[in-house]
Amino acid sequence: MWTLAYHRWQAWDFARNCTDTPLVWMAVSDLDFALIGYVLECLSDSELRTMLAALTTELTTVQDRWYSDRVAFESAWYSALSRWQIFKYAAGVRAGQYEWEAPRKVLMPFDPSADRYCAMSLGTSLPYGRAVR
Repeated sequence: MWTLAYHRWQAWDFARNCTDTPLVWMAVSDLDFALIGYVLECLSDSELRTMLAALTTELTTVQDRWYSDRVAFESAWYSALSRWQIFKYAAGVRAGQYEWEAPRKVLMPFDPSADRYCAMSLGTSLPYGRAVR
């Protein structure tokens, strides 16, 4: 069941294939709870580390590509951040840092208060480290 939820989430891809509306905020899904289950029940520690490494690479290379405009760039950023966020959160659940529930925090791959360049160039208007719902 967890694996099926993961495959459904991958196919959904934040509905980017069926709409031309860009992502302008962190995307959440009702499947997030099941994605945590997928990480906890189906992935080994090494598989999770590999997945997080790939998602981190995707996230950090957003700035290395060309985009038609700022909206396209931010949509790519929020898409990559949304994918990374749920698996980073699930890793925290596995480590006992968070509860197994839909994420109520926005996690970032950097500290916006310490990394001024990233904070200025990437969408950081999110409530970093605070509740989002």
